[in-house]
Amino acid sequence: AGRFEREAQVVTGVFCHTAIESAKADKDVAIMKHMKQHQVQKEAFEAIFQEIDSDSSEYVSLQELQAAMSNPKMASLMQSLDISTQDVWTLFMVLDENMD
Repeated sequence: AGRFEREAQVVTGVFCHTAIESAKADKDVAIMKHMKQHQVQKEAFEAIFQEIDSDSSEYVSLQELQAAMSNPKMASLMQSLDISTQDVWTLFMVLDENMD
């Protein structure tokens, strides 16, 4: 192999290495963004549940959920998080431990 071919192989190797490192960095950034988004959503849900839990019992009753969802502000907040009213009721029924 001539000098030109060896140089081309080196350049190709460097390019491939750089591309691989860049892809890894992009993946790491995507993972970090996803983790941050997850944390923000978790904090938003904690705040929502604290607001719904009007008696501060750390449990949300069906009555508290009904009252919260009848509030247009809460319904709008849920919709802004891409959560439909039906999804809220379904989630509540699935998670309701004592069926009240």
